[in-house]
Order: sequence, then structure tokens, then C-alpha cells
Amino acid sequence: MVRPVWVFGFLAIYFVAVLFVADAVPEGDPFTETRKNAKPNLDLLSAKVVAELKFNHVRAKGPYDVVVFGNSRSLNFTNPGNGFNGCSFFNFSIGGESLRTSIALMERLAEAGVAPRNAIVSVDHFELQRYHNP
Repeated sequence: MVRPVWVFGFLAIYFVAVLFVADAVPEGDPFTETRKNAKPNLDLLSAKVVAELKFNHVRAKGPYDVVVFGNSRSLNFTNPGNGFNGCSFFNFSIGGESLRTSIALMERLAEAGVAPRNAIVSVDHFELQRYHNP
């Protein structure tokens, strides 16, 4: 007969392992210039991991002239055709996140010394956000 302690112990180890694997940041920079024509597929990564990948990219490249912050509504906003010719541009939008996340990310970039020169912040109506603000 299997003891409940063994079952619960195994389940606890399993869930802890899943948490560590789910939040593991993959190596490499999916946003490098060598991948300019190929958009990175970040669909299977958590918002926390995507934010960390984007933060690492901006920290490595230095401050950008223009950075877009927001959620899934601003993910497709790109530099070509948007009038930022000659300026370095990066889209820091993270799907499913709120204005609070954008502000926290801007503060983190400022603390790291790589705050953008200009920030465009996409703001949704607060009731459409993840936290369902009243």
C-alpha cells in the first residue's frame, strides 16, 4: 500500500519542479538584429519570462530612442512606417499585462540606467485589464 506521505511528497516535488521550469528564462536574445525579419515566437512563455527576455535585451543594447509599453493591443506596433526613421525603436509590450506592469518595467529600466529617451504607453480602459478594475 502506498502511504499518503509519499504521494503528497511526490506531488510537492513535482509542482515545485514545474514552477522552476515554467519561469526559467531561455538563453540567448530572441530580439537581436540577426532575427530582424523573423519575429520570435514567445507564445509558450509566461509574461514574467517574456518581460525578463525583453529587459535583458534592452539592458544589453543600451537605451533606445523610442520604446513602446503596453499589452497585447500594442504588440504589433512596429517602427517601419510609424515615423521613427533614424531612431532606435523597441516594443516592450507584454500581452495580458496592465498599466501597472508597464510602469514597473519603466522604473526597472530607469534603475538599470537604460530608460528610453521617449516612451509610448498604450493604456486600455481599466475595466478591460487583467485585474478587472472597477
